[in-house]
Amino acid sequence: MSNSSQDSDDSIEAQQIQIFDTGFHILLACVSFYCYDCLVTIDKEIHNVWSRKWNLTTWIFAANRYGTLALMILQILPTPDYTTSCVVELYLGYVFTLLQFIVAA
Repeated sequence: MSNSSQDSDDSIEAQQIQIFDTGFHILLACVSFYCYDCLVTIDKEIHNVWSRKWNLTTWIFAANRYGTLALMILQILPTPDYTTSCVVELYLGYVFTLLQFIVAA
């Protein structure tokens, strides 16, 4: 009977590992696509943003563009203290979501 319980626990653990692994690969794909987008549009960004005088819009753009990249990298990097990492990522996620709404408005 304990063997059946052990097999069930192993099966659940294997499913959780597979779900985590799939999510991690999706995150890597998103980061790759975001970096590709940054590289493809860098010439337009330099011309339209960085060659102008710094104002509120420029600061919001920089925070949104490169803050999102920093948040994605934080999610990929392994951390020894999982709970602290989650809190920091959650807080940064809220900040960048608010910035995106500000830019959209």
